Amino acid sequence: MRIVIFIIALLMGGWMVIDGLHVLIFDKFICPGWPGPWAGIISAVGLDPMRFGLVFVAFGIDWIAGGIGVIRDRRWGYYLTLIIAVLSLWYLTIGTLLAILAIVLVVVCLSRKQPAG
Repeated sequence: MRIVIFIIALLMGGWMVIDGLHVLIFDKFICPGWPGPWAGIISAVGLDPMRFGLVFVAFGIDWIAGGIGVIRDRRWGYYLTLIIAVLSLWYLTIGTLLAILAIVLVVVCLSRKQPAG
């Protein structure tokens, strides 16, 4: 299960870093059109979604860091992956599905771990 979580983290994190860098460099997301429903919420509060490239890069790095923590079987890695997966649920379609899968797998892994002490 840890390998699957790690692969999801690399896919999600890698894509978010690339997409975020693309926004920073070219002022647009890789996929054409509006970035997704999350952008409507951001716009509604008066912010420009095209200025969120750095946020995407940070999310991507967090995904990758969490995945490394999971593959090394570190408790912080599971929690970081769980938090970033919940925060990534808005990354619709494939991102949402992968985030849900990561959440389920992390919860299962954590429930099987012995309590620290």
